[in-house]
Amino acid sequence: MVSSAVALPQVTDPIGFVDTLESAGLVESEPGTDEPTRRYPVAVEESLLRSAAIECPDELQAARVTLVRYSLDRGDARCPGRFLAPLGDASIDGIPAEVVDSNPAVAAIRRLHRKCASPRDVPTAVDSSGMAADASREPDATIMHAMNLRVGGQFDEAAEVCDALASEPVPVFEKLDDTARYAHAFCYLHIGISYLLADRTGEATIMLRRAHISGAGTSVERDAAGTLALTHAVRGATYDAQLWIDAEREQRSLLSETSGAQAKTAGLVASALVALDRLLPDRAFGSLVELGVPRETEELWAFVLYASGQYALLAGLPADGLRYVESEMRTFSRAYGGISGQLLDAVRADLNLALGHPDQAAQLVGRSTDPLTAAVRARICLLTGDFVGAETIVYSYGEDPQCPLRVSMELFVIGAAAACSLGRRADARRHMSRAAARSRQTGMLRPFTGLAPSMTREVAALGVELPVDLAQIAAEFVTFRPSRPVVRLTPRERAVLDGLLAGAARERLPRLSS
Repeated sequence: MVSSAVALPQVTDPIGFVDTLESAGLVESEPGTDEPTRRYPVAVEESLLRSAAIECPDELQAARVTLVRYSLDRGDARCPGRFLAPLGDASIDGIPAEVVDSNPAVAAIRRLHRKCASPRDVPTAVDSSGMAADASREPDATIMHAMNLRVGGQFDEAAEVCDALASEPVPVFEKLDDTARYAHAFCYLHIGISYLLADRTGEATIMLRRAHISGAGTSVERDAAGTLALTHAVRGATYDAQLWIDAEREQRSLLSETSGAQAKTAGLVASALVALDRLLPDRAFGSLVELGVPRETEELWAFVLYASGQYALLAGLPADGLRYVESEMRTFSRAYGGISGQLLDAVRADLNLALGHPDQAAQLVGRSTDPLTAAVRARICLLTGDFVGAETIVYSYGEDPQCPLRVSMELFVIGAAAACSLGRRADARRHMSRAAARSRQTGMLRPFTGLAPSMTREVAALGVELPVDLAQIAAEFVTFRPSRPVVRLTPRERAVLDGLLAGAARERLPRLSS
């Protein structure tokens, strides 16, 4: 610690400085070292870092940079890995080549940092050279490899890289020291994020819960809580999502803002989605305003755009929503896939439907078989008069355990409207009863807004007890209207139709003039 203090420019007497700290009980001697070494107790260190991050973040950053550079100058290759995360471009690029060459983890972090910091409109090639072999042996290299793949949009590959780590026995966290426990928490967190982005949400939830438990008292706890909130909110499990939103907010008050940027993004997106599901668009708008435009390095950018598009639907602004989502998507196209692709296709298709463009909506999701797009595919059929097609999708996905809660509830509402249109009121009541049960289970109300007003009135007349006034919803949230498929005529058909119309007009002229 004395040698570290030498690196701090504001300390003129480092030895006296350390002695003073020790006499006050703020540092302790570290046994088993050749020369006297003193450290902050873990609790003191964490408390000081939290206070410094809030009260003097710039000075803390400068101190970290100075310590790393000092360690590098001394040839200590063990120190950089711990401090790379908060460093800037200049510090990471300034790591000597011999340190990078001798430390695969440092090399992986530097490659990852350069990819994350590159402009969004510059395609990023995923460089896995030298990492695949390490990934099979070292957990830190495996996680870095997975993160590297995620940056390039290879979400399925990233999840597969994590499978071996995820299958290892879970340790008893209480028996681990702080360093080992944090290492496990970090691994579980990034396995969970990899699974979420690969649309393996069930497995993601398991990993993120492990991260939350093993990362207690650290920024990992907050990151895990925020990502768990998002995982549940995307599926429509609003009660569970709200519990994790509250947990993330509690951690936000204890940790600095810079220690949980991803957690804050995930928590705010989850808050917006939960508010929308509860038909509270103003509250959702507040969360989206706080989020702002996704940052260049934002890994959860697609979830931000999805929530923005869903807000535009509920607020009656489909043109603005579609324009914004597609404009932002162009800058992130290199990472378009996995759950991100399904969510963005679904919301863009619904925005097109709200604008009366069923053909464009069908182009986005017509060939999809993913449960996340099932509701919008059924809605396309419903609004274009294909009621049998809509019911077929409802029966295929509505009771599927893999189908998200929000999607299944939307499907039951759509199924009720389709059955009404086919004159099968008993089937319609059965569909609507399931939708009502799903609403009571989750607290969701927004799926009731997914019909045209005339269809909502028909469903309301079924006599099923619902947790919401459908007539009020039909008047307040007019999102969709029936659409007629575009009939494209050949030139010959167009000429015949023009002739018929012209003849009919001539026949009417005498009567109009008499």
